[in-house]
Amino acid sequence: MVRRIVIIGCGVSGTTAAFYARKTDRTAEITIVGSETLPEYSRCGLPYAFSGVVPNLRSLIGYDEDFYEHTNRIHLRLGLTATKIHSDHQLVEHDGEDRLGNELAYDSLILTTGAHPTTLSVAGSNLKGVFTIRTIDDVEHLADYLREAMAKKVAIIGAGLTGS
Repeated sequence: MVRRIVIIGCGVSGTTAAFYARKTDRTAEITIVGSETLPEYSRCGLPYAFSGVVPNLRSLIGYDEDFYEHTNRIHLRLGLTATKIHSDHQLVEHDGEDRLGNELAYDSLILTTGAHPTTLSVAGSNLKGVFTIRTIDDVEHLADYLREAMAKKVAIIGAGLTGS
């Protein structure tokens, strides 16, 4: 019987888990569910792509979808959010519906949901023009805003991997 492995999260932990699972079980059916529409990329590179040191945001993507699907037989279900885990039935529900439905059955489930940026509880933190940076989409929205607003100055609060 083919073992079904579902991984929730398509960041570095999720893809590492998938590649390791493939290495240890050549026949497993491995599926990664990721809320972003792109496969895993270097989040640490976001400021470098934004500043132009790295040519563009898409160059941060480590492997294209073909590398997952055809080279490693790892199925990507991108742009989907896992909404419920039914551990008693070994099912994961997600918010999308396509030819495969909106549930994934598993024998092994790996959660690699990552982190979320911390927002400050200070006056003005909810105003237009205040951003958190975690994803390629976040950087694209920030770049669009800065272009439209013709902003001359910005303030960076925080010194994590994407704020430094």
